[in-house]
Amino acid sequence: MASIVLSLALVFCTLILNLHCTSGGELTSDAFAIDKDLSIDNRALLRVTDSTSLVECAAECGSHACCLTALFKPETETTGSCSLHSTRKLNVETYFESSSVLMFKESSDALDAFEWECIDGFIRQHNLMTTNGTTHSDCKQLCLNTTMCLSFDYDLNDTLCSPANVTKAMPSITFENSWSGHPSYYCELNCIY
Repeated sequence: MASIVLSLALVFCTLILNLHCTSGGELTSDAFAIDKDLSIDNRALLRVTDSTSLVECAAECGSHACCLTALFKPETETTGSCSLHSTRKLNVETYFESSSVLMFKESSDALDAFEWECIDGFIRQHNLMTTNGTTHSDCKQLCLNTTMCLSFDYDLNDTLCSPANVTKAMPSITFENSWSGHPSYYCELNCIY
């Protein structure tokens, strides 16, 4: 029964939010792309609320300046939970979860409420890769385009860019200050609201 309700909600969402089907069963709109039966971890969780519908969950995310991803899980025909996250689908682990619906913003203005916070220092041993000869600006763009990138280290002397899958706030992460004569910046994308 929950799958019927979910299918009806997707049809309703299609009509209300002007969504369009793409190949692979994904829906897109000006505000969200939607994947059925897909879930994410609780990284960058803003809040979890009760929600009566997929449309209500989408509206909650749309009205929260820091929400980039929302997860709706129907529980009965008239209730469900809505998790709002301040991270993009590209930056989290996704997994199959029957009846759940993952909504994520993909528009160019989705990151308008976010800015890079850069401080002196770095995190060791969590690099996804290291590239040489990049600018600080190029390093920001590389992180935005790299799967699972949550932060990056930028070595000013050697122009090394190291996207990472951790942030300094995560447990068991050792943040180190850069040493004299060898400046390095740690940067992560944060919501300004």
